[in-house]
Amino acid sequence: LDTGFRFINHELECHYLTAYMLTAPLADIFDAVPWVFINGPTSSGKSSLNQIFAAQETDKKVVNVLEHSCAFDNATPAGIKQTMRGSTLSLVLDEFEVGHETSHETKHVRCREILELIRGGMGRGAKIAMGTSFGTPVYWTLRFPFIASGIYTFHKQEDINRFNIIEMAIKDPNIGRIKNSSPRFLILQKYKSQEIKTIREELTITLLRNIPVIIKAYEEIKIEFSSGQFTDSKTHTRFREQFLPILSLLKLSGKDYKSFAMNYTGCKSKRAIETTIQNRYDEIWQLMLHTS
Repeated sequence: LDTGFRFINHELECHYLTAYMLTAPLADIFDAVPWVFINGPTSSGKSSLNQIFAAQETDKKVVNVLEHSCAFDNATPAGIKQTMRGSTLSLVLDEFEVGHETSHETKHVRCREILELIRGGMGRGAKIAMGTSFGTPVYWTLRFPFIASGIYTFHKQEDINRFNIIEMAIKDPNIGRIKNSSPRFLILQKYKSQEIKTIREELTITLLRNIPVIIKAYEEIKIEFSSGQFTDSKTHTRFREQFLPILSLLKLSGKDYKSFAMNYTGCKSKRAIETTIQNRYDEIWQLMLHTS
């Protein structure tokens, strides 16, 4: 993650995303699973970053290190519902552009419909009942770690509260990137394809072997942070819930997770306020445009 990519709050986001990859294969043991939205301008590396979390092995140049994942270039709500039913694989969707509520572009509408479908899936699961012609309903439960990426961020407050929005920057050639080289090229220079495959396989096995230790750390973290200690006071409850699994893995790795929690949530709270204000301006502008 620190090779070829550049984030706003770079060091903090690298630690967060590393912990995300450690929590994703263990989604069932946590009360809430992390949801991430990768936001950034064109050519900031969003699609390349997604390949770290999920990619199809169609050639030898695969860089993903997360075994428990699936990715789609294009998806419909029905496709998500049928594919992810009962699954806790990490879902990765690229070019996830929700647009403004007034936009009727097919892509925007579809992404908003997907959000409506899965909105309850961060906690114990979105329970869905669908009627049939036989008079017996069919039930689904959707609950899985989720990563989406797009140029434009969310407008609805309920989505802003549920997702950890990570902002990418146009990469500085003086900071971890050779000019005109893609992150994928740099990663494969540093880690060969076979080495990445070995990491991917051993990562999952190591995590599964240590589930009792991870559960113990998670329960300790829930007690430590039960009163909102070590996190910014303006942090939304939903964000805090999905943040605890991340802190559990950071604690086990020996990081100063308390300082990380305070610094990270402080940055996120400040950015959330800025986003809310910007969205309000956008709503007023859209209202003016569509008022005769």
